Amino acid sequence: MYNEKLNKWGLPQEFKGLFIKPLRLLDEKKYETMQKILCYPKHIVQDRIVSKASYLNFIINVLYAFDLQENEKSTMISDLTDFLGFVTDMKCDILFEYRKQSVETMLDMKYTLLFYEIEGGEHVNEIKITENDFENIRKIVLEQNGITVKSVEEYIPALEEKLQIANKKDNMTFEEELFSLCDACGLTINEISNYTIYQFKKHFQRTQLRVEFLAFKPLEVSGQIKLKNGEIKHWLSHISDKGRYDSILISKETYQKENDIFKVSQ
Repeated sequence: MYNEKLNKWGLPQEFKGLFIKPLRLLDEKKYETMQKILCYPKHIVQDRIVSKASYLNFIINVLYAFDLQENEKSTMISDLTDFLGFVTDMKCDILFEYRKQSVETMLDMKYTLLFYEIEGGEHVNEIKITENDFENIRKIVLEQNGITVKSVEEYIPALEEKLQIANKKDNMTFEEELFSLCDACGLTINEISNYTIYQFKKHFQRTQLRVEFLAFKPLEVSGQIKLKNGEIKHWLSHISDKGRYDSILISKETYQKENDIFKVSQ
């Protein structure tokens, strides 16, 4: 049911009667909330029970507990319902019941999300979303904002540390990216303020490719620079999705080709 074509126009995705809208550049705080709530890989908690739990259960019973350790007044649950209410333009509450009489683990707890509007002091247009439904809502929200569940689940602490070190010099802040795009395209900040996060990421990526192509392609053609592998692609070429750590990892085949010890053995 997910319609990728809607992303480029910044239109909402429909799921079980809910219209889930993408975040815009002006929704920067909501984007930070989304990352805090929906971008935490379950496998980082090495517990068999946690791995079996739904992501909604994980948010409530694991992330909420972590948040409580750092803050006396945790906002994790209210952040979740406020965020879901914001992207659907509906009120959102969490309903809770026990799956069985004696609660031994978090798997014995069942959660339902209730979306509704208020008219005349009463709930109207009620939509109940199960834990399994929430898995799909999470995928929709992440993908329409330029993130995939796959990239979240690829998270490895040791590699994350190396990635941050590798990107330390070149990583721009979000604000720097905004003004860089404006400068490169001759736009004002107000002209892009209504972009969705997805539109901005795609535009910035393409503009970055164009700037690099125009700067380095003439040098490559004249022989002043030479790439180890392949050539500088035209800025209108297809841009493939990259893995979380593609910038710091190379394939086994590439490694073997570039190292003398493998060349000698061959």
